Amino acid sequence: MNSKTYALLALVAALAFAGCAQDSTDTTDENPAMQEAISKGKGASAAAAAAESSTNPTRTEATGGTDGTKVALSADPTGALKYNTTQLNANAGDITIAFQNKSSVPHDVTVTGDGGKELGATKEITESSAKLELKGVKSGDYTFFCSVPGHEQAGMKGTLTVR
Repeated sequence: MNSKTYALLALVAALAFAGCAQDSTDTTDENPAMQEAISKGKGASAAAAAAESSTNPTRTEATGGTDGTKVALSADPTGALKYNTTQLNANAGDITIAFQNKSSVPHDVTVTGDGGKELGATKEITESSAKLELKGVKSGDYTFFCSVPGHEQAGMKGTLTVR
């Protein structure tokens, strides 16, 4: 076999793997993270990782490097008082949290550090998205939560771990 045949076989295997990594309830039509990964040409394995991170509440995918880290966070689309994850991971430096709330229940994202000092917060949003840009964040654990009265107490919170 020549190198083109091997490349074609590798591509077929990668596509087959991506199809196996996806369950029947997580199609690209229903999974914006997977659609975005595919549209940006990130390949089958990145699309599968995007699908996994959007459906697995304990996994988030951080992107970036010395220019900063971008992480995604969303509120439960049914209006339940919870985020899609309780754990975000980022690299030290500038961090952007892309927050999405598809429900009609207002939510926000607030990040605090030691002693409850606020690092930043989005405005309350409904059926839209917002970005929270944090500058010069040092390594450590931070708390993120919804500051709408009663939401944090109901469990709408998590930990941002910065390495």
